[in-house]
Amino acid sequence: MKIDHDKIRALAEEWFSKMNKEIKKGIQAHYGDMPTLEFEYWKLANGPAWCWWVLAIMPLDKVSQQNILSKKSLGERLKAIERILNYMKSNGAF
Repeated sequence: MKIDHDKIRALAEEWFSKMNKEIKKGIQAHYGDMPTLEFEYWKLANGPAWCWWVLAIMPLDKVSQQNILSKKSLGERLKAIERILNYMKSNGAF
Protein backbone atom coordinates (compact mmCIF):
# COMPACT_ATOMS: atom_id res chain seq x y z
CA MET A 1 0.00 0.00 0.00
CA LYS A 2 1.49 3.31 -1.11
CA ILE A 3 1.27 6.16 1.39
CA ASP A 4 0.27 9.49 -0.15
CA HIS A 5 1.81 12.02 2.23
CA ASP A 6 0.46 15.05 0.34
CA LYS A 7 -3.10 13.68 0.35
CA ILE A 8 -2.96 12.99 4.09
CA ARG A 9 -1.56 16.45 4.85
CA ALA A 10 -4.31 18.03 2.71
CA LEU A 11 -6.91 16.01 4.63
CA ALA A 12 -5.45 17.24 7.93
CA GLU A 13 -5.49 20.83 6.65
CA GLU A 14 -9.12 20.43 5.57
CA TRP A 15 -10.09 19.09 9.01
CA PHE A 16 -8.34 21.95 10.79
CA SER A 17 -9.77 24.61 8.45
CA LYS A 18 -13.33 23.42 9.13
CA MET A 19 -12.86 23.28 12.88
CA ASN A 20 -14.92 25.48 15.20
CA LYS A 21 -13.23 28.90 15.34
CA GLU A 22 -12.99 28.98 19.14
CA ILE A 23 -11.46 25.51 19.31
CA LYS A 24 -9.06 26.44 16.52
CA LYS A 25 -8.01 29.60 18.39
CA GLY A 26 -7.33 27.55 21.52
CA ILE A 27 -5.24 25.03 19.60
CA GLN A 28 -3.24 27.79 17.93
CA ALA A 29 -2.69 29.55 21.25
CA HIS A 30 -1.40 26.34 22.82
CA TYR A 31 0.35 24.55 19.92
CA GLY A 32 0.84 27.30 17.35
CA ASP A 33 -0.04 27.00 13.67
CA MET A 34 0.40 23.79 11.72
CA PRO A 35 4.11 23.61 10.86
CA THR A 36 5.07 24.19 7.25
CA LEU A 37 6.40 21.24 5.33
CA GLU A 38 10.13 20.84 5.70
CA PHE A 39 12.43 20.39 2.71
CA GLU A 40 13.07 16.67 2.19
CA TYR A 41 10.85 15.78 5.17
CA TRP A 42 11.22 12.09 4.32
CA LYS A 43 14.89 12.24 5.35
CA LEU A 44 14.11 13.57 8.83
CA ALA A 45 14.60 10.97 11.55
CA ASN A 46 11.18 11.67 13.09
CA GLY A 47 9.30 12.69 9.95
CA PRO A 48 7.63 16.03 9.31
CA ALA A 49 6.70 18.28 12.23
CA TRP A 50 3.13 18.70 10.96
CA CYS A 51 2.52 14.99 11.61
CA TRP A 52 3.37 15.37 15.31
CA TRP A 53 1.31 18.57 15.54
CA VAL A 54 -1.77 16.85 14.10
CA LEU A 55 -1.35 13.89 16.44
CA ALA A 56 -1.17 16.28 19.40
CA ILE A 57 -4.50 17.94 18.55
CA MET A 58 -6.50 14.88 17.44
CA PRO A 59 -9.38 13.89 19.71
CA LEU A 60 -7.85 10.62 20.86
CA ASP A 61 -7.59 8.92 24.21
CA LYS A 62 -4.09 8.67 25.67
CA VAL A 63 -3.67 4.97 24.82
CA SER A 64 -4.58 5.49 21.15
CA GLN A 65 -2.35 8.53 20.92
CA GLN A 66 0.59 6.67 22.48
CA ASN A 67 0.09 3.73 20.11
CA ILE A 68 0.47 6.04 17.13
CA LEU A 69 3.31 8.07 18.65
CA SER A 70 5.25 4.88 19.37
CA LYS A 71 5.27 3.75 15.74
CA LYS A 72 8.79 3.91 14.37
CA SER A 73 7.77 4.23 10.74
CA LEU A 74 6.55 7.49 9.24
CA GLY A 75 4.38 5.42 6.90
CA GLU A 76 2.66 3.70 9.82
CA ARG A 77 2.00 7.03 11.56
CA LEU A 78 0.64 8.55 8.36
CA LYS A 79 -1.64 5.55 7.77
CA ALA A 80 -3.00 5.88 11.30
CA ILE A 81 -3.61 9.62 10.86
CA GLU A 82 -5.33 8.99 7.53
CA ARG A 83 -7.60 6.30 9.01
CA ILE A 84 -8.67 8.57 11.85
CA LEU A 85 -9.26 11.60 9.62
CA ASN A 86 -11.23 9.54 7.11
CA TYR A 87 -13.31 8.08 9.93
CA MET A 88 -14.05 11.54 11.33
CA LYS A 89 -14.90 12.86 7.86
CA SER A 90 -17.24 9.96 7.08
CA ASN A 91 -19.03 10.61 10.40
CA GLY A 92 -19.58 14.29 9.67
CA ALA A 93 -16.89 15.69 11.95
CA PHE A 94 -15.75 17.88 9.04
